[in-house]
Amino acid sequence: QTAGQCKKAYGKDLRVLFQATRNADGSFGLFMPLPSDKPEVKAKKEERHKIEIPLIQSTVEDLFHKTNKKTKFVKVGWLKSGRPILRSKELENIKISLSHCDSLLICVAGYGEQGCDIENVVKRSQKDWVALLGNRKFGLQKKLIDLGFDLDFSGTVVWSAFETFKKLLNKSDLDFRLYDYYKNRIIFRANEGDTNVNVCSMPIEATRGPV
Repeated sequence: QTAGQCKKAYGKDLRVLFQATRNADGSFGLFMPLPSDKPEVKAKKEERHKIEIPLIQSTVEDLFHKTNKKTKFVKVGWLKSGRPILRSKELENIKISLSHCDSLLICVAGYGEQGCDIENVVKRSQKDWVALLGNRKFGLQKKLIDLGFDLDFSGTVVWSAFETFKKLLNKSDLDFRLYDYYKNRIIFRANEGDTNVNVCSMPIEATRGPV
């Protein structure tokens, strides 16, 4: 693709993302690198951060714009775990989350813990899905299939929800369940103490394919 084609595709994907998340409380950002950019997944950490920082800053600024607030320069840092954080007292209540998928990068920002994940919808056999998800999470995939959802879509949203819960709860040994669904938007729920934590998974038809 040429730079012009990429810019056109980026604009379309951004509109699709905002349309899908227009009722959410937080703020969302999307980045799709031009042909001159190195794929952020393969780039070194320092190079990847150069791509991520402007997106994080614009996403946080958009959150403040939504709430009619102003903020000074948004300083971004990273924990040893690789998780991005905002280094400013006035922003200490705002949390951010990033997710990469090939040439796509998304960012979410909001008050309280945040988590996001973006995945390609990949075709796999049932055996491969069981190997990836494990029996417990495959049980969730099976429930979605029984509700009429496609095998690969079901597996992808379960895996994506798992990745998102890991970021939200900061642990990988967790249990979550199918809570509700409406059309192609699926809500999963995990219990953390006395708190219910929900994750909403939805497909987005990006120009490069479904994610």
